[in-house]
Amino acid sequence: MNKLLAGAVLGIAVAGATYNFVFKTPEVIKVEVKAEKNQQYFNPDIVITPQQVQAMLAAGEDVVLIDISKQADFLAKGHIEGAQQIWRPEMQADKGEYGFGGMRATREKMAELLGSLGVTSNTTVIPYDASNNYDAARMWWLLDMYGHSKVQLIDGGYQGWKAAGLDMVHTESAKREATTYQFPWAENDRRLASIEEVQDAIKNKSAVIIDARSLKEHTGEKIIGGVARGGRIPGSVLVDYSNTLDAGKNFKAIEELVSVYKAAGVTPDTPIITYCHSSIRSAHTTFVLTQLMGFQNVKNYDGAWIEWSQASNLPVESGDAVTVAGTLASL
Repeated sequence: MNKLLAGAVLGIAVAGATYNFVFKTPEVIKVEVKAEKNQQYFNPDIVITPQQVQAMLAAGEDVVLIDISKQADFLAKGHIEGAQQIWRPEMQADKGEYGFGGMRATREKMAELLGSLGVTSNTTVIPYDASNNYDAARMWWLLDMYGHSKVQLIDGGYQGWKAAGLDMVHTESAKREATTYQFPWAENDRRLASIEEVQDAIKNKSAVIIDARSLKEHTGEKIIGGVARGGRIPGSVLVDYSNTLDAGKNFKAIEELVSVYKAAGVTPDTPIITYCHSSIRSAHTTFVLTQLMGFQNVKNYDGAWIEWSQASNLPVESGDAVTVAGTLASL
């Protein structure tokens, strides 16, 4: 009997009637609590447990698991059986398309990628990674913008699957039959911010700008490749994306997420622009704010710190972290 689906049943006869008492194992209780937590989110179906994924696969549902990792890691570290492997460049603009790296792939390139993975307009796409779900959230952001709504993320991603004790394999996955994919919905850039919108937000205080990077990146102490200068966009508020995850790399419960952003002066009625180094971690923040918390006016600045730092005419701040909107806080 699957220990995740059933506990022990004890039947006791009293006065001619039989009463069944179900004694649930800790594993059953843990899974149920986790599933209940996910149902509290604004979009209750967007985050699913590893056990729910396992059940979908067993039922033969039209699902494509996408493991976002380097090929060597895909084989060495293991992956969910049947998962299709891709890496970041397949979701990024082609070389020379922009004057800097890390930008989003075109709608046409993403359609070609999905088709090569055997995705149709009716397929549920489940991306996952071993990077706290931020690559998976980046794929969600792209598909949400380009017009594929059937996307779900595994709570905990790769780590969540391993923590659940579910099997992983170290062999190549069989390729699904390729399709001629077309996005079922029209493109909608409501969650995409341009560099001009960021400049307007600074000038007119029309939005809170959230820096989803680490503290050292925010202060300028740490500089990652591809950028020209260390620091942050002026006035941006530090909310490290990882603050939305618990110790097991699962998304925090809704009340904890509210506390994280309330402490930064961010409320549901606040227009928000998110950014990070190359808009991957900020895609995670955009996912949390819109899909889990229900914020409606959130945009991800795709050029991110790479573009901003390379524009020598744009201002940069560094030093003490901004932890509350408009307020400098000493470390």
